[in-house]
Amino acid sequence: MQKPQKLGFKILELIALSLGLPAKKFHPFFENHGSYMHMNHYPPCSNPELALGKGLHTDLSAVSVHIEDNAGGFKIKQNNGNWATVKPLSGAYVVNTGDAMRVFTNDRIESVVHKVMVGGEERYSVVLAIEPTRNAIIEPLEEFVNEENPPKYKAFMWEKLSTSRKLSEFVKSDVKTLGA
Repeated sequence: MQKPQKLGFKILELIALSLGLPAKKFHPFFENHGSYMHMNHYPPCSNPELALGKGLHTDLSAVSVHIEDNAGGFKIKQNNGNWATVKPLSGAYVVNTGDAMRVFTNDRIESVVHKVMVGGEERYSVVLAIEPTRNAIIEPLEEFVNEENPPKYKAFMWEKLSTSRKLSEFVKSDVKTLGA
């Protein structure tokens, strides 16, 4: 998984630079990271208007990189509340920012609310989730906190949130997100 991880770290560096931070600002939080890849399979559905592949959610990770097939169905929620379809492009990646990045930036970067619709054809995707080190303390970075913009999140250990959220996905389908 070295090449996908390099891509994930490069994206973290580009985000840091876009925020006016040093490129490696996020690296200490990801030294022994818990990043993972998983594959999603959505079989064809004869009544796609009555089904949902995966309900609306945000990714827990700082960043997730999706490789989509050409079947389509990936949708993101826009600021106006409407859903936009992400058009599949051969060889392209879909990059989402997640809850960890939202906390680091004290809401300057939002978690992307998204869902997957099923259709009349089989659908596959592969996702690389870039997650912090298990024992990392996650909180808004000092660069995003001041008198006019106090911290919106209390410091927490990544492992506690990560374990809690992942276990909750097996218990209920309406998983709470930071921004959905």
